[in-house]
Parts: sequence; C-alpha cells; structure tokens
Amino acid sequence: MQKGSTQIKDRSLGLSHLTAMMNAVVIIVLGLGLIGFVNVQMRRYALENARQKARILLDHNFSLHTYFTQRLKPEIFKLTAPIMTDEYFNPVWMSSTFAVREIDSYFRTMNPEKGYFPEDYYYKECAVNARSTQNEADAYEAAFLAKINTAGSGIEAVSAVRRIDGNPFYTVLRRAEIMEDSCLRCHGDPEDAPREMVALYGPERSFHRKTGDVSSAVSIRIPLGSAYASANQISYLLTATLVMVLLLIYATQYLINRHFIFRPMAVIRKQAEKMIASEAAIGVSIALPRGKDLRTLTTAFNAMSRRLRYYMDQLESLVYDRTKKLAAEKEIMATTLESIGDAVIVTDVSGKITLINAEAAALTGWEQAEGMNQPLDRVFTIVNEDTREKVDSPVRRVIETGKIAGLANHTLLINRHGREIPIKDSAAPIVMKNKKCIGAVLVFRDDSADRQMEQVLRQNEQKYRSVFDNAIEGILVAKHDRIAFANTALENMLGYPQEVLRSMAFTEFIHPDDRDMVYENYRKRLSGETVETGYEFRAVTASGEEKWVSISSNALEWEGDRATLNFVSDISERISAEAEKETFRSQLHHAQKMETIGTLAGGIAHDFNNILASILGYSQLALGRVDTGSKVADDLNEIFAAGNRAKDLVKQILTISRHDEKEIRPVQITTLIKEALKMLRSTIPSSIEMKDNISSTPLVVLADPTQIHQVIVNLVTNAKHAMADGTGILEIGVDTVTFETDIKPRHPEMPPGNYVRITVSDNGSGIPKNNLEKIFEPYFTTKAKGEGTGLGLSVVHGIVTSHNGHIAVSSEPGMGTTFHVYLPLAERAEDNGADPVTGPLPTGAERILVVDDEPQIVNMMQQMLEHLGYTVTPKTSSLEALEALQAYPDKIDLVITDMTMPNLTGNKLSEKIKAIRTDLPIILCTGYSEQINDNAECPYVDTFLTKPIDMVKVATTIRQLLDDPREKNTQE
Repeated sequence: MQKGSTQIKDRSLGLSHLTAMMNAVVIIVLGLGLIGFVNVQMRRYALENARQKARILLDHNFSLHTYFTQRLKPEIFKLTAPIMTDEYFNPVWMSSTFAVREIDSYFRTMNPEKGYFPEDYYYKECAVNARSTQNEADAYEAAFLAKINTAGSGIEAVSAVRRIDGNPFYTVLRRAEIMEDSCLRCHGDPEDAPREMVALYGPERSFHRKTGDVSSAVSIRIPLGSAYASANQISYLLTATLVMVLLLIYATQYLINRHFIFRPMAVIRKQAEKMIASEAAIGVSIALPRGKDLRTLTTAFNAMSRRLRYYMDQLESLVYDRTKKLAAEKEIMATTLESIGDAVIVTDVSGKITLINAEAAALTGWEQAEGMNQPLDRVFTIVNEDTREKVDSPVRRVIETGKIAGLANHTLLINRHGREIPIKDSAAPIVMKNKKCIGAVLVFRDDSADRQMEQVLRQNEQKYRSVFDNAIEGILVAKHDRIAFANTALENMLGYPQEVLRSMAFTEFIHPDDRDMVYENYRKRLSGETVETGYEFRAVTASGEEKWVSISSNALEWEGDRATLNFVSDISERISAEAEKETFRSQLHHAQKMETIGTLAGGIAHDFNNILASILGYSQLALGRVDTGSKVADDLNEIFAAGNRAKDLVKQILTISRHDEKEIRPVQITTLIKEALKMLRSTIPSSIEMKDNISSTPLVVLADPTQIHQVIVNLVTNAKHAMADGTGILEIGVDTVTFETDIKPRHPEMPPGNYVRITVSDNGSGIPKNNLEKIFEPYFTTKAKGEGTGLGLSVVHGIVTSHNGHIAVSSEPGMGTTFHVYLPLAERAEDNGADPVTGPLPTGAERILVVDDEPQIVNMMQQMLEHLGYTVTPKTSSLEALEALQAYPDKIDLVITDMTMPNLTGNKLSEKIKAIRTDLPIILCTGYSEQINDNAECPYVDTFLTKPIDMVKVATTIRQLLDDPREKNTQE
C-alpha cells in the first residue's frame, strides 16, 4: 500500500513531500549507477579469470593429447609391434581421447583442494557420433563442428557466456583432431578397423571419417555462478544500503504525513484485505475521512465493493454449474484412458500435452504431472532405428492435414532416461462439431517383444556372415573328404567360384606332390590322433598357378558330422622373398670368397715376379755370353722358356686377382668373337654343331682384346669338353640387354645401364648343383689329373669382373650348361690400335741410378744395363739412393726404382727426386701394387715397367725417355 500511496497525486502533500521525492530520485539514480558499475566490474573480472583457466585447461589437455599421440603411442607401438596383432585394440593406450579424459579425471582426484580451479569445470573432447557416449557432442557442440568443416570457414575456436540449465558458464570450443591417412585405420570403414575395437564400440560409431575432416573439438566450460553470485551479493548489500537511506528519508515524511494520509489509506487497505479474506466483507462501506481527495477515493472504493458483491454472486452460480459438469466428464475420460492398455497422449493444436495416461508416462519416463503442458517433442522423442535420424512426430502431420497418421516401421522412442524402446503408433485429430481441430490424440505401444526375435535372428546372420566373409584368411570346412564350406577369401585365393569349390574334393586344389601329406594329416585329425596343427604346402589355382600356403586346422562338429575347420593363408610372397634372400646371400658369399682369393693371388704374384725377374734377367745375360747352338745355350733357352711360361701363369693369377695390366680400348665385340670362332672351329670335332646367333649390329665395349679373346676360348673349350662323346650342339650368341628389365632381378650388384650379353651354351653333361658355386674358384676342377689346371674359369671370372662386367651360369645335369657374360656397352667407335714398332736393340752411354731392396734384382739390372752400354749406380736402399742423388744431382741421367721397398716406396722416392730435379726421368718397376693399379696417373713417375722385366722392353723404354723427354706417364 506504500507503493500505491506514492502514486496518488495528493497536492496537499506540500513542498516538503516534493523535496523528499527529488532527493529519493537522485539517490536512487546514483546508487543504481554505482551498484551496476561494481557488478559489471566484478563480472568482468570473473570472466577474465575464467578465460585464463580455460586457456590453461586447453593447453594442459592439448599438451597431454600431443604427447600421447606423437611420442608415447608411437613408442609403445614400436615396442609392441613384434607381438601385437592387427586385430588388437586397447583404448587405455591406443586411444588418445580415452587417455586424456582419464588423465583429466585423475587430475581432479589428485587435487582435492582444487587449488587454481576451486569450481568444478567441464571438459570434453566431443564429436558427432562419438565412439564413447561420454564424448558425444550436444547440439551446440555439433553446430560448431559443422561450421569448422564448412569449406572456407577458417574457424579455429569460439567462446561465449552461456546459460546452461539456468546457470552461467564461460564456454570455449576449439577444433581438435584432423583426420589423417593413419587415422582411417580406426575411423575409416569398420571392416578395416581392429576387430577388438569394433567388438568394444560396435560397427556404427565414429566410422566413415575422411582425410581432412575435423572430427572432434575440445569443449571447456568454466562455471561463473559463484563469481556472479558474489557480485550479486555485493550488489544486494549496496542495494540494502540504498534502501536504508530511502527508508530514512521516507520515515521522516511518513511521520509527518501519517496522520493526514496513511491512516485513511490504512482503513481502505484493511477493508480491502477483509474483502480478499472473506466474501462477507464485499459490499460493506467505510466511513469517509477528512480531505477532499481521500473522501473521493473512499467513495469510489465503497462503490467498487458493492459492485463486486453483485458480480461475485453471479459468478459463483455459473462456476458451480460448469464445475459439476466438467468433473463428470473428466472422471469418465480419466477412467477410459487408464483402462486402455496402450499409451495415450493428448495435445492441443500447438503441440503441448494436455493429457497423458499412466502407460504413456511409464514408457516416456515422465511423471504424469510433469508431462502436462510440456511440448510433445520433448516428452515423445523418436528416431529411425536404422539411420538414427530424428523422426517428426505424427501429431504434427495430423494437425496439419486433419487426417489419421502412423509411424513407419523401425521407430525407436528415446525416453527421458535414455532407454530406447521400439514402438508402433497412430495419431488422430480431435475435431469439434464445427469441424475445427483443437488438438490430436497419440496412441502407441511397446513393440520390443515383437522385434526381439527378429533382432536376434538378424544379428546371428550378420555375425556369421561378418566372421567368414570378411576374414582375411581363406576358411574352409572339410567333411567326408569334400569341401562343405568355403569363404570369399578362399575363393579369391584359388580363383574357383563358390559353387565349384563346394563341389570339389578336399585335396583337389593341392599340389600332387603334397596331396598325400595333407590328406594324411586330415585323416589323423578326424580320427583324434595327435598331429601338427599348422603346416605348409603348395596349392594349384584355377589358372594352374602354384602358390605356397600355410594351413591351421582343427577338428569340429559340422551339421552333425566330424569335420575340420581350416584357415588358409597365402605365403607365396614370403617363400619367394626367402628364396631371393638366400640367393643374394650366396652371391655375396661368393663375391667375398673371390675377393679374398684375389688379394692372396696379388700378394703371391708380387713375390713370384721378383723371383722370375732374376731367372729371366740372368738367363738373358747368360745367353749373351755363350755360343749360340751350344748345349749351354740350349739349356739357358729352356730356362728362359720356362720362365716365360711362369710369367704367363703369374699373368693369369693377376687376372684372377683383378690386378693385371690391361690394354683397355674400344673394341668391336662382334668382330672379335667371330674371329675367335674361326680359329676355334678347327679344334672342335665336326660332329659338334656350332650355331652362331651373333647380332649383326656393331656393338662396342671398352676392353682388352686379348683378354676377351681368352674368355671366348676358355668358355668354348669348356663347352666342347662337356660334350665328352663328341656330339651335340654348341651355341654362341651376342645381343644387348638393359639392366632394369633383364639383369637387375638376378644381378642386383650391377649398376643400371645397357650391356652386351655374350652367351655360350651346350647340351652336354651339365654341372652338378653342388659344384655350381665352386666352378670359378682357382684350381677347382672335375677333370682327371693332368687334364686341366683348374684356372680356366677363374681367369674368365677375373677378366669379366675387371672389365666391370658379370658372369652367370645355369646348368642342369644331363641337360647342358649356359654361360652369360655381361659387359657394359660403350658409345665410342672401335679403335683398332697399332702394332708396336720393332727394330734392333737400342743402347746408350748415359748414367742410370737403379734402386731395389732385392740385391739379386739390383745385380741383374746392373749387368743388363752395363751390357747395353750404360753406367749404373746400384742401390739396395731408397734412403741411400736419395742421399746419393742429393750429393750429386747432376751425375744421374735416369732413375729406375722398384715400387715396394722399406722406408720409402718407389712412389714416395719419385716425389722426393722430382723435388730435387724436375727434369730427371723416372721408371717405376712393379710386380703388383694396389696403389699403382688403382691410380695409373702418378704425377711423379714418367713410365712403368711390369716385372719380370724383359731386356728388350727395358732398352726401348730407356731410349724413349732419354731421346724424347715428352714421353710421360705411360705403362709398358
């Protein structure tokens, strides 16, 4: 009544009442402004605090997520890769979303005081159709995910203050996981996902994602209720203070005006309260007070009281009649609805529920009283059972069309507690006599019992089909020696259609050589005997292809009879890889063996050359001192001839070691081979047919013609010996091949490029398999003693390898042998070279320094050079030779030095000599040296001589250097 009294414009209040009103207005305006400012600032502070907490939570959880995904999970996968199957799945360490959620939960339990986060906060990594219901996005989160997946949106995060269930929250949504190719293993098709994961979550949720999709978002909610409540408390306190001030102002005015205004108004108020409390007070008049305005107000009040009495009497009569009628109708309707076995919901035209019976309340999970006046869509939520999409209520169609409507099959009611209930329903309009629709009635019932059997049958059928048809391995059931069942994988593996497989005998697709073994295992397993569960054998496909397969077999009952359940895997690639690996290992072993033999041969050649140098040198000197035709001369000639044969043997050994001295130049290989065959034809019996398959195209290689000729001679001679009875066919072919298509699979150690292929094949006795790996080893032979040295194929191997080529052999005992020699194809034209110039043995009178650590060699060289007219300074120490040259640099015209010497090698000695006299010619002699043979361009040596040294070669080389100083860096 105070508020009402302030609205009465009583001019008798006077100037004091007007002043109090103005003061009150000023205080109210200032006070409300101050209260609003404080409240806004406190809310702003609370909001900023919430932003910081949300940022920390985001960083915290994103850090956990990133560490788990990029560091921890890859390391665990690496450790468990050898033992973990593709079907294994454990969300504890394989799902980053699960792990971060659990860590967050544990983080909360580890902080009972809550520290920096005194309020309960909300954290969720949400997704649409999430794998865990805990992560399912609500409508707001789902709308955000839809926006960030819109092309060109560029949205990373959104934040807002939202009211959720009546409480304020600061909410942040930030996009999280972007689908990559590696994610599709678990989020692509359920058929490709780990089987244990599908079993845990089902085949419906969080699948069919695509690369580049943003599949999830991090949702953070920081409650603002307590902070806002604090702000409100302070506002309330300030408001209370303001009220106290106002009360003070009005108390003064109240005391002044109480007698003149408040008392009459109190009388009116009390009479009004009596009228409200008791109908008997309505119509009673009160005494008129003093004061014109109050008397007028009291008169109007008394008139209103009498009029209310009249209308009250009329209304009570009408209400009594209507209430009695509605009570009867309501009782009839309630009894009818409760008696119906189906659920019934009645709505008005706006879709609000006006009546709900007990059965409907039980199915929807709503109490009858709670369901009243609720929108139908909130109480009656239905989805399509197959698509999970929301279905529009049939009531809406009924109201729009005025016709009866029903739900389609496979409809689920999602009740208030999340329970899914299959239902059948129908809806009809409620039409008044004037044909106006005032609402609808919905009748529905639980259809679970009818669908349960259908669901069980469908699930069993799906499980059976999924297990067998989606299996990676082939599966077959063998019963009564025939195939009783085969899955799609076995059909694809063997190439037989299902109907053909099921008509075949169990062993029909097994290789004949393995058939007895497989059948015996099958028989033993059926009879209950102990037999190995898994083993390997060869299968023959419908196209005739042979495949290696592994089988794992167990006995079982199948349609009332004993049978075997067999899991078949194609292991052809593994078997092929193992065979190829074994071939590569054999090739590597052979190459290492030949390298070791070559190194040994090179060392032997060096020492043997020094011995031969003395034998041949002294033989030549002795021949010059005896009479030609004498017995001593004949003996010396035999010694010299034997030495030369030994020299050829050393050359063969050097060929094997790949350290021989070659005359490499462009050679027209087809012409060279044809010339060799003309020479060999006379040595091959006419009963052996020779076939020539030599390319007509000129083919050029960089090679030593003599050594290539030796390769052809050795291979053809071996082929002739392989046809011991003197009959057969010997074929020689020359063509070109390319590394990638023809050579690489068999010879991976060769570089890419084009090659000339020389083929020599015979149909003789062949080579036993256990000898194939040994044929290129020196001194290995299967011939009788005295029929061969065992060096022929070793020399061939050394020559081919030294030319950067490769030799391969294939042979079958009784079927013949084929050798393939591959040499790099050159682009330059053939260089026929020129024959060396011959003439009388040259002599001279210059001074020559001879250096060698072998006294015999030095003595022999001294006699040989003095025989040619030269003055010789012999030295057996490289240091002494250097000192002699430093003492008398102008007393020497030429230096001949050995390569391998203690203290200073010939190469180092040459470097120091050139430092003293750059114009002094130097000849370097070597029997074998890695350094020289690997680098013929030595800047300190003018030319080379190979041991054992021939007098003619020494004489011509010396004269070439002394007569023509420009002759540098040549190798004799």
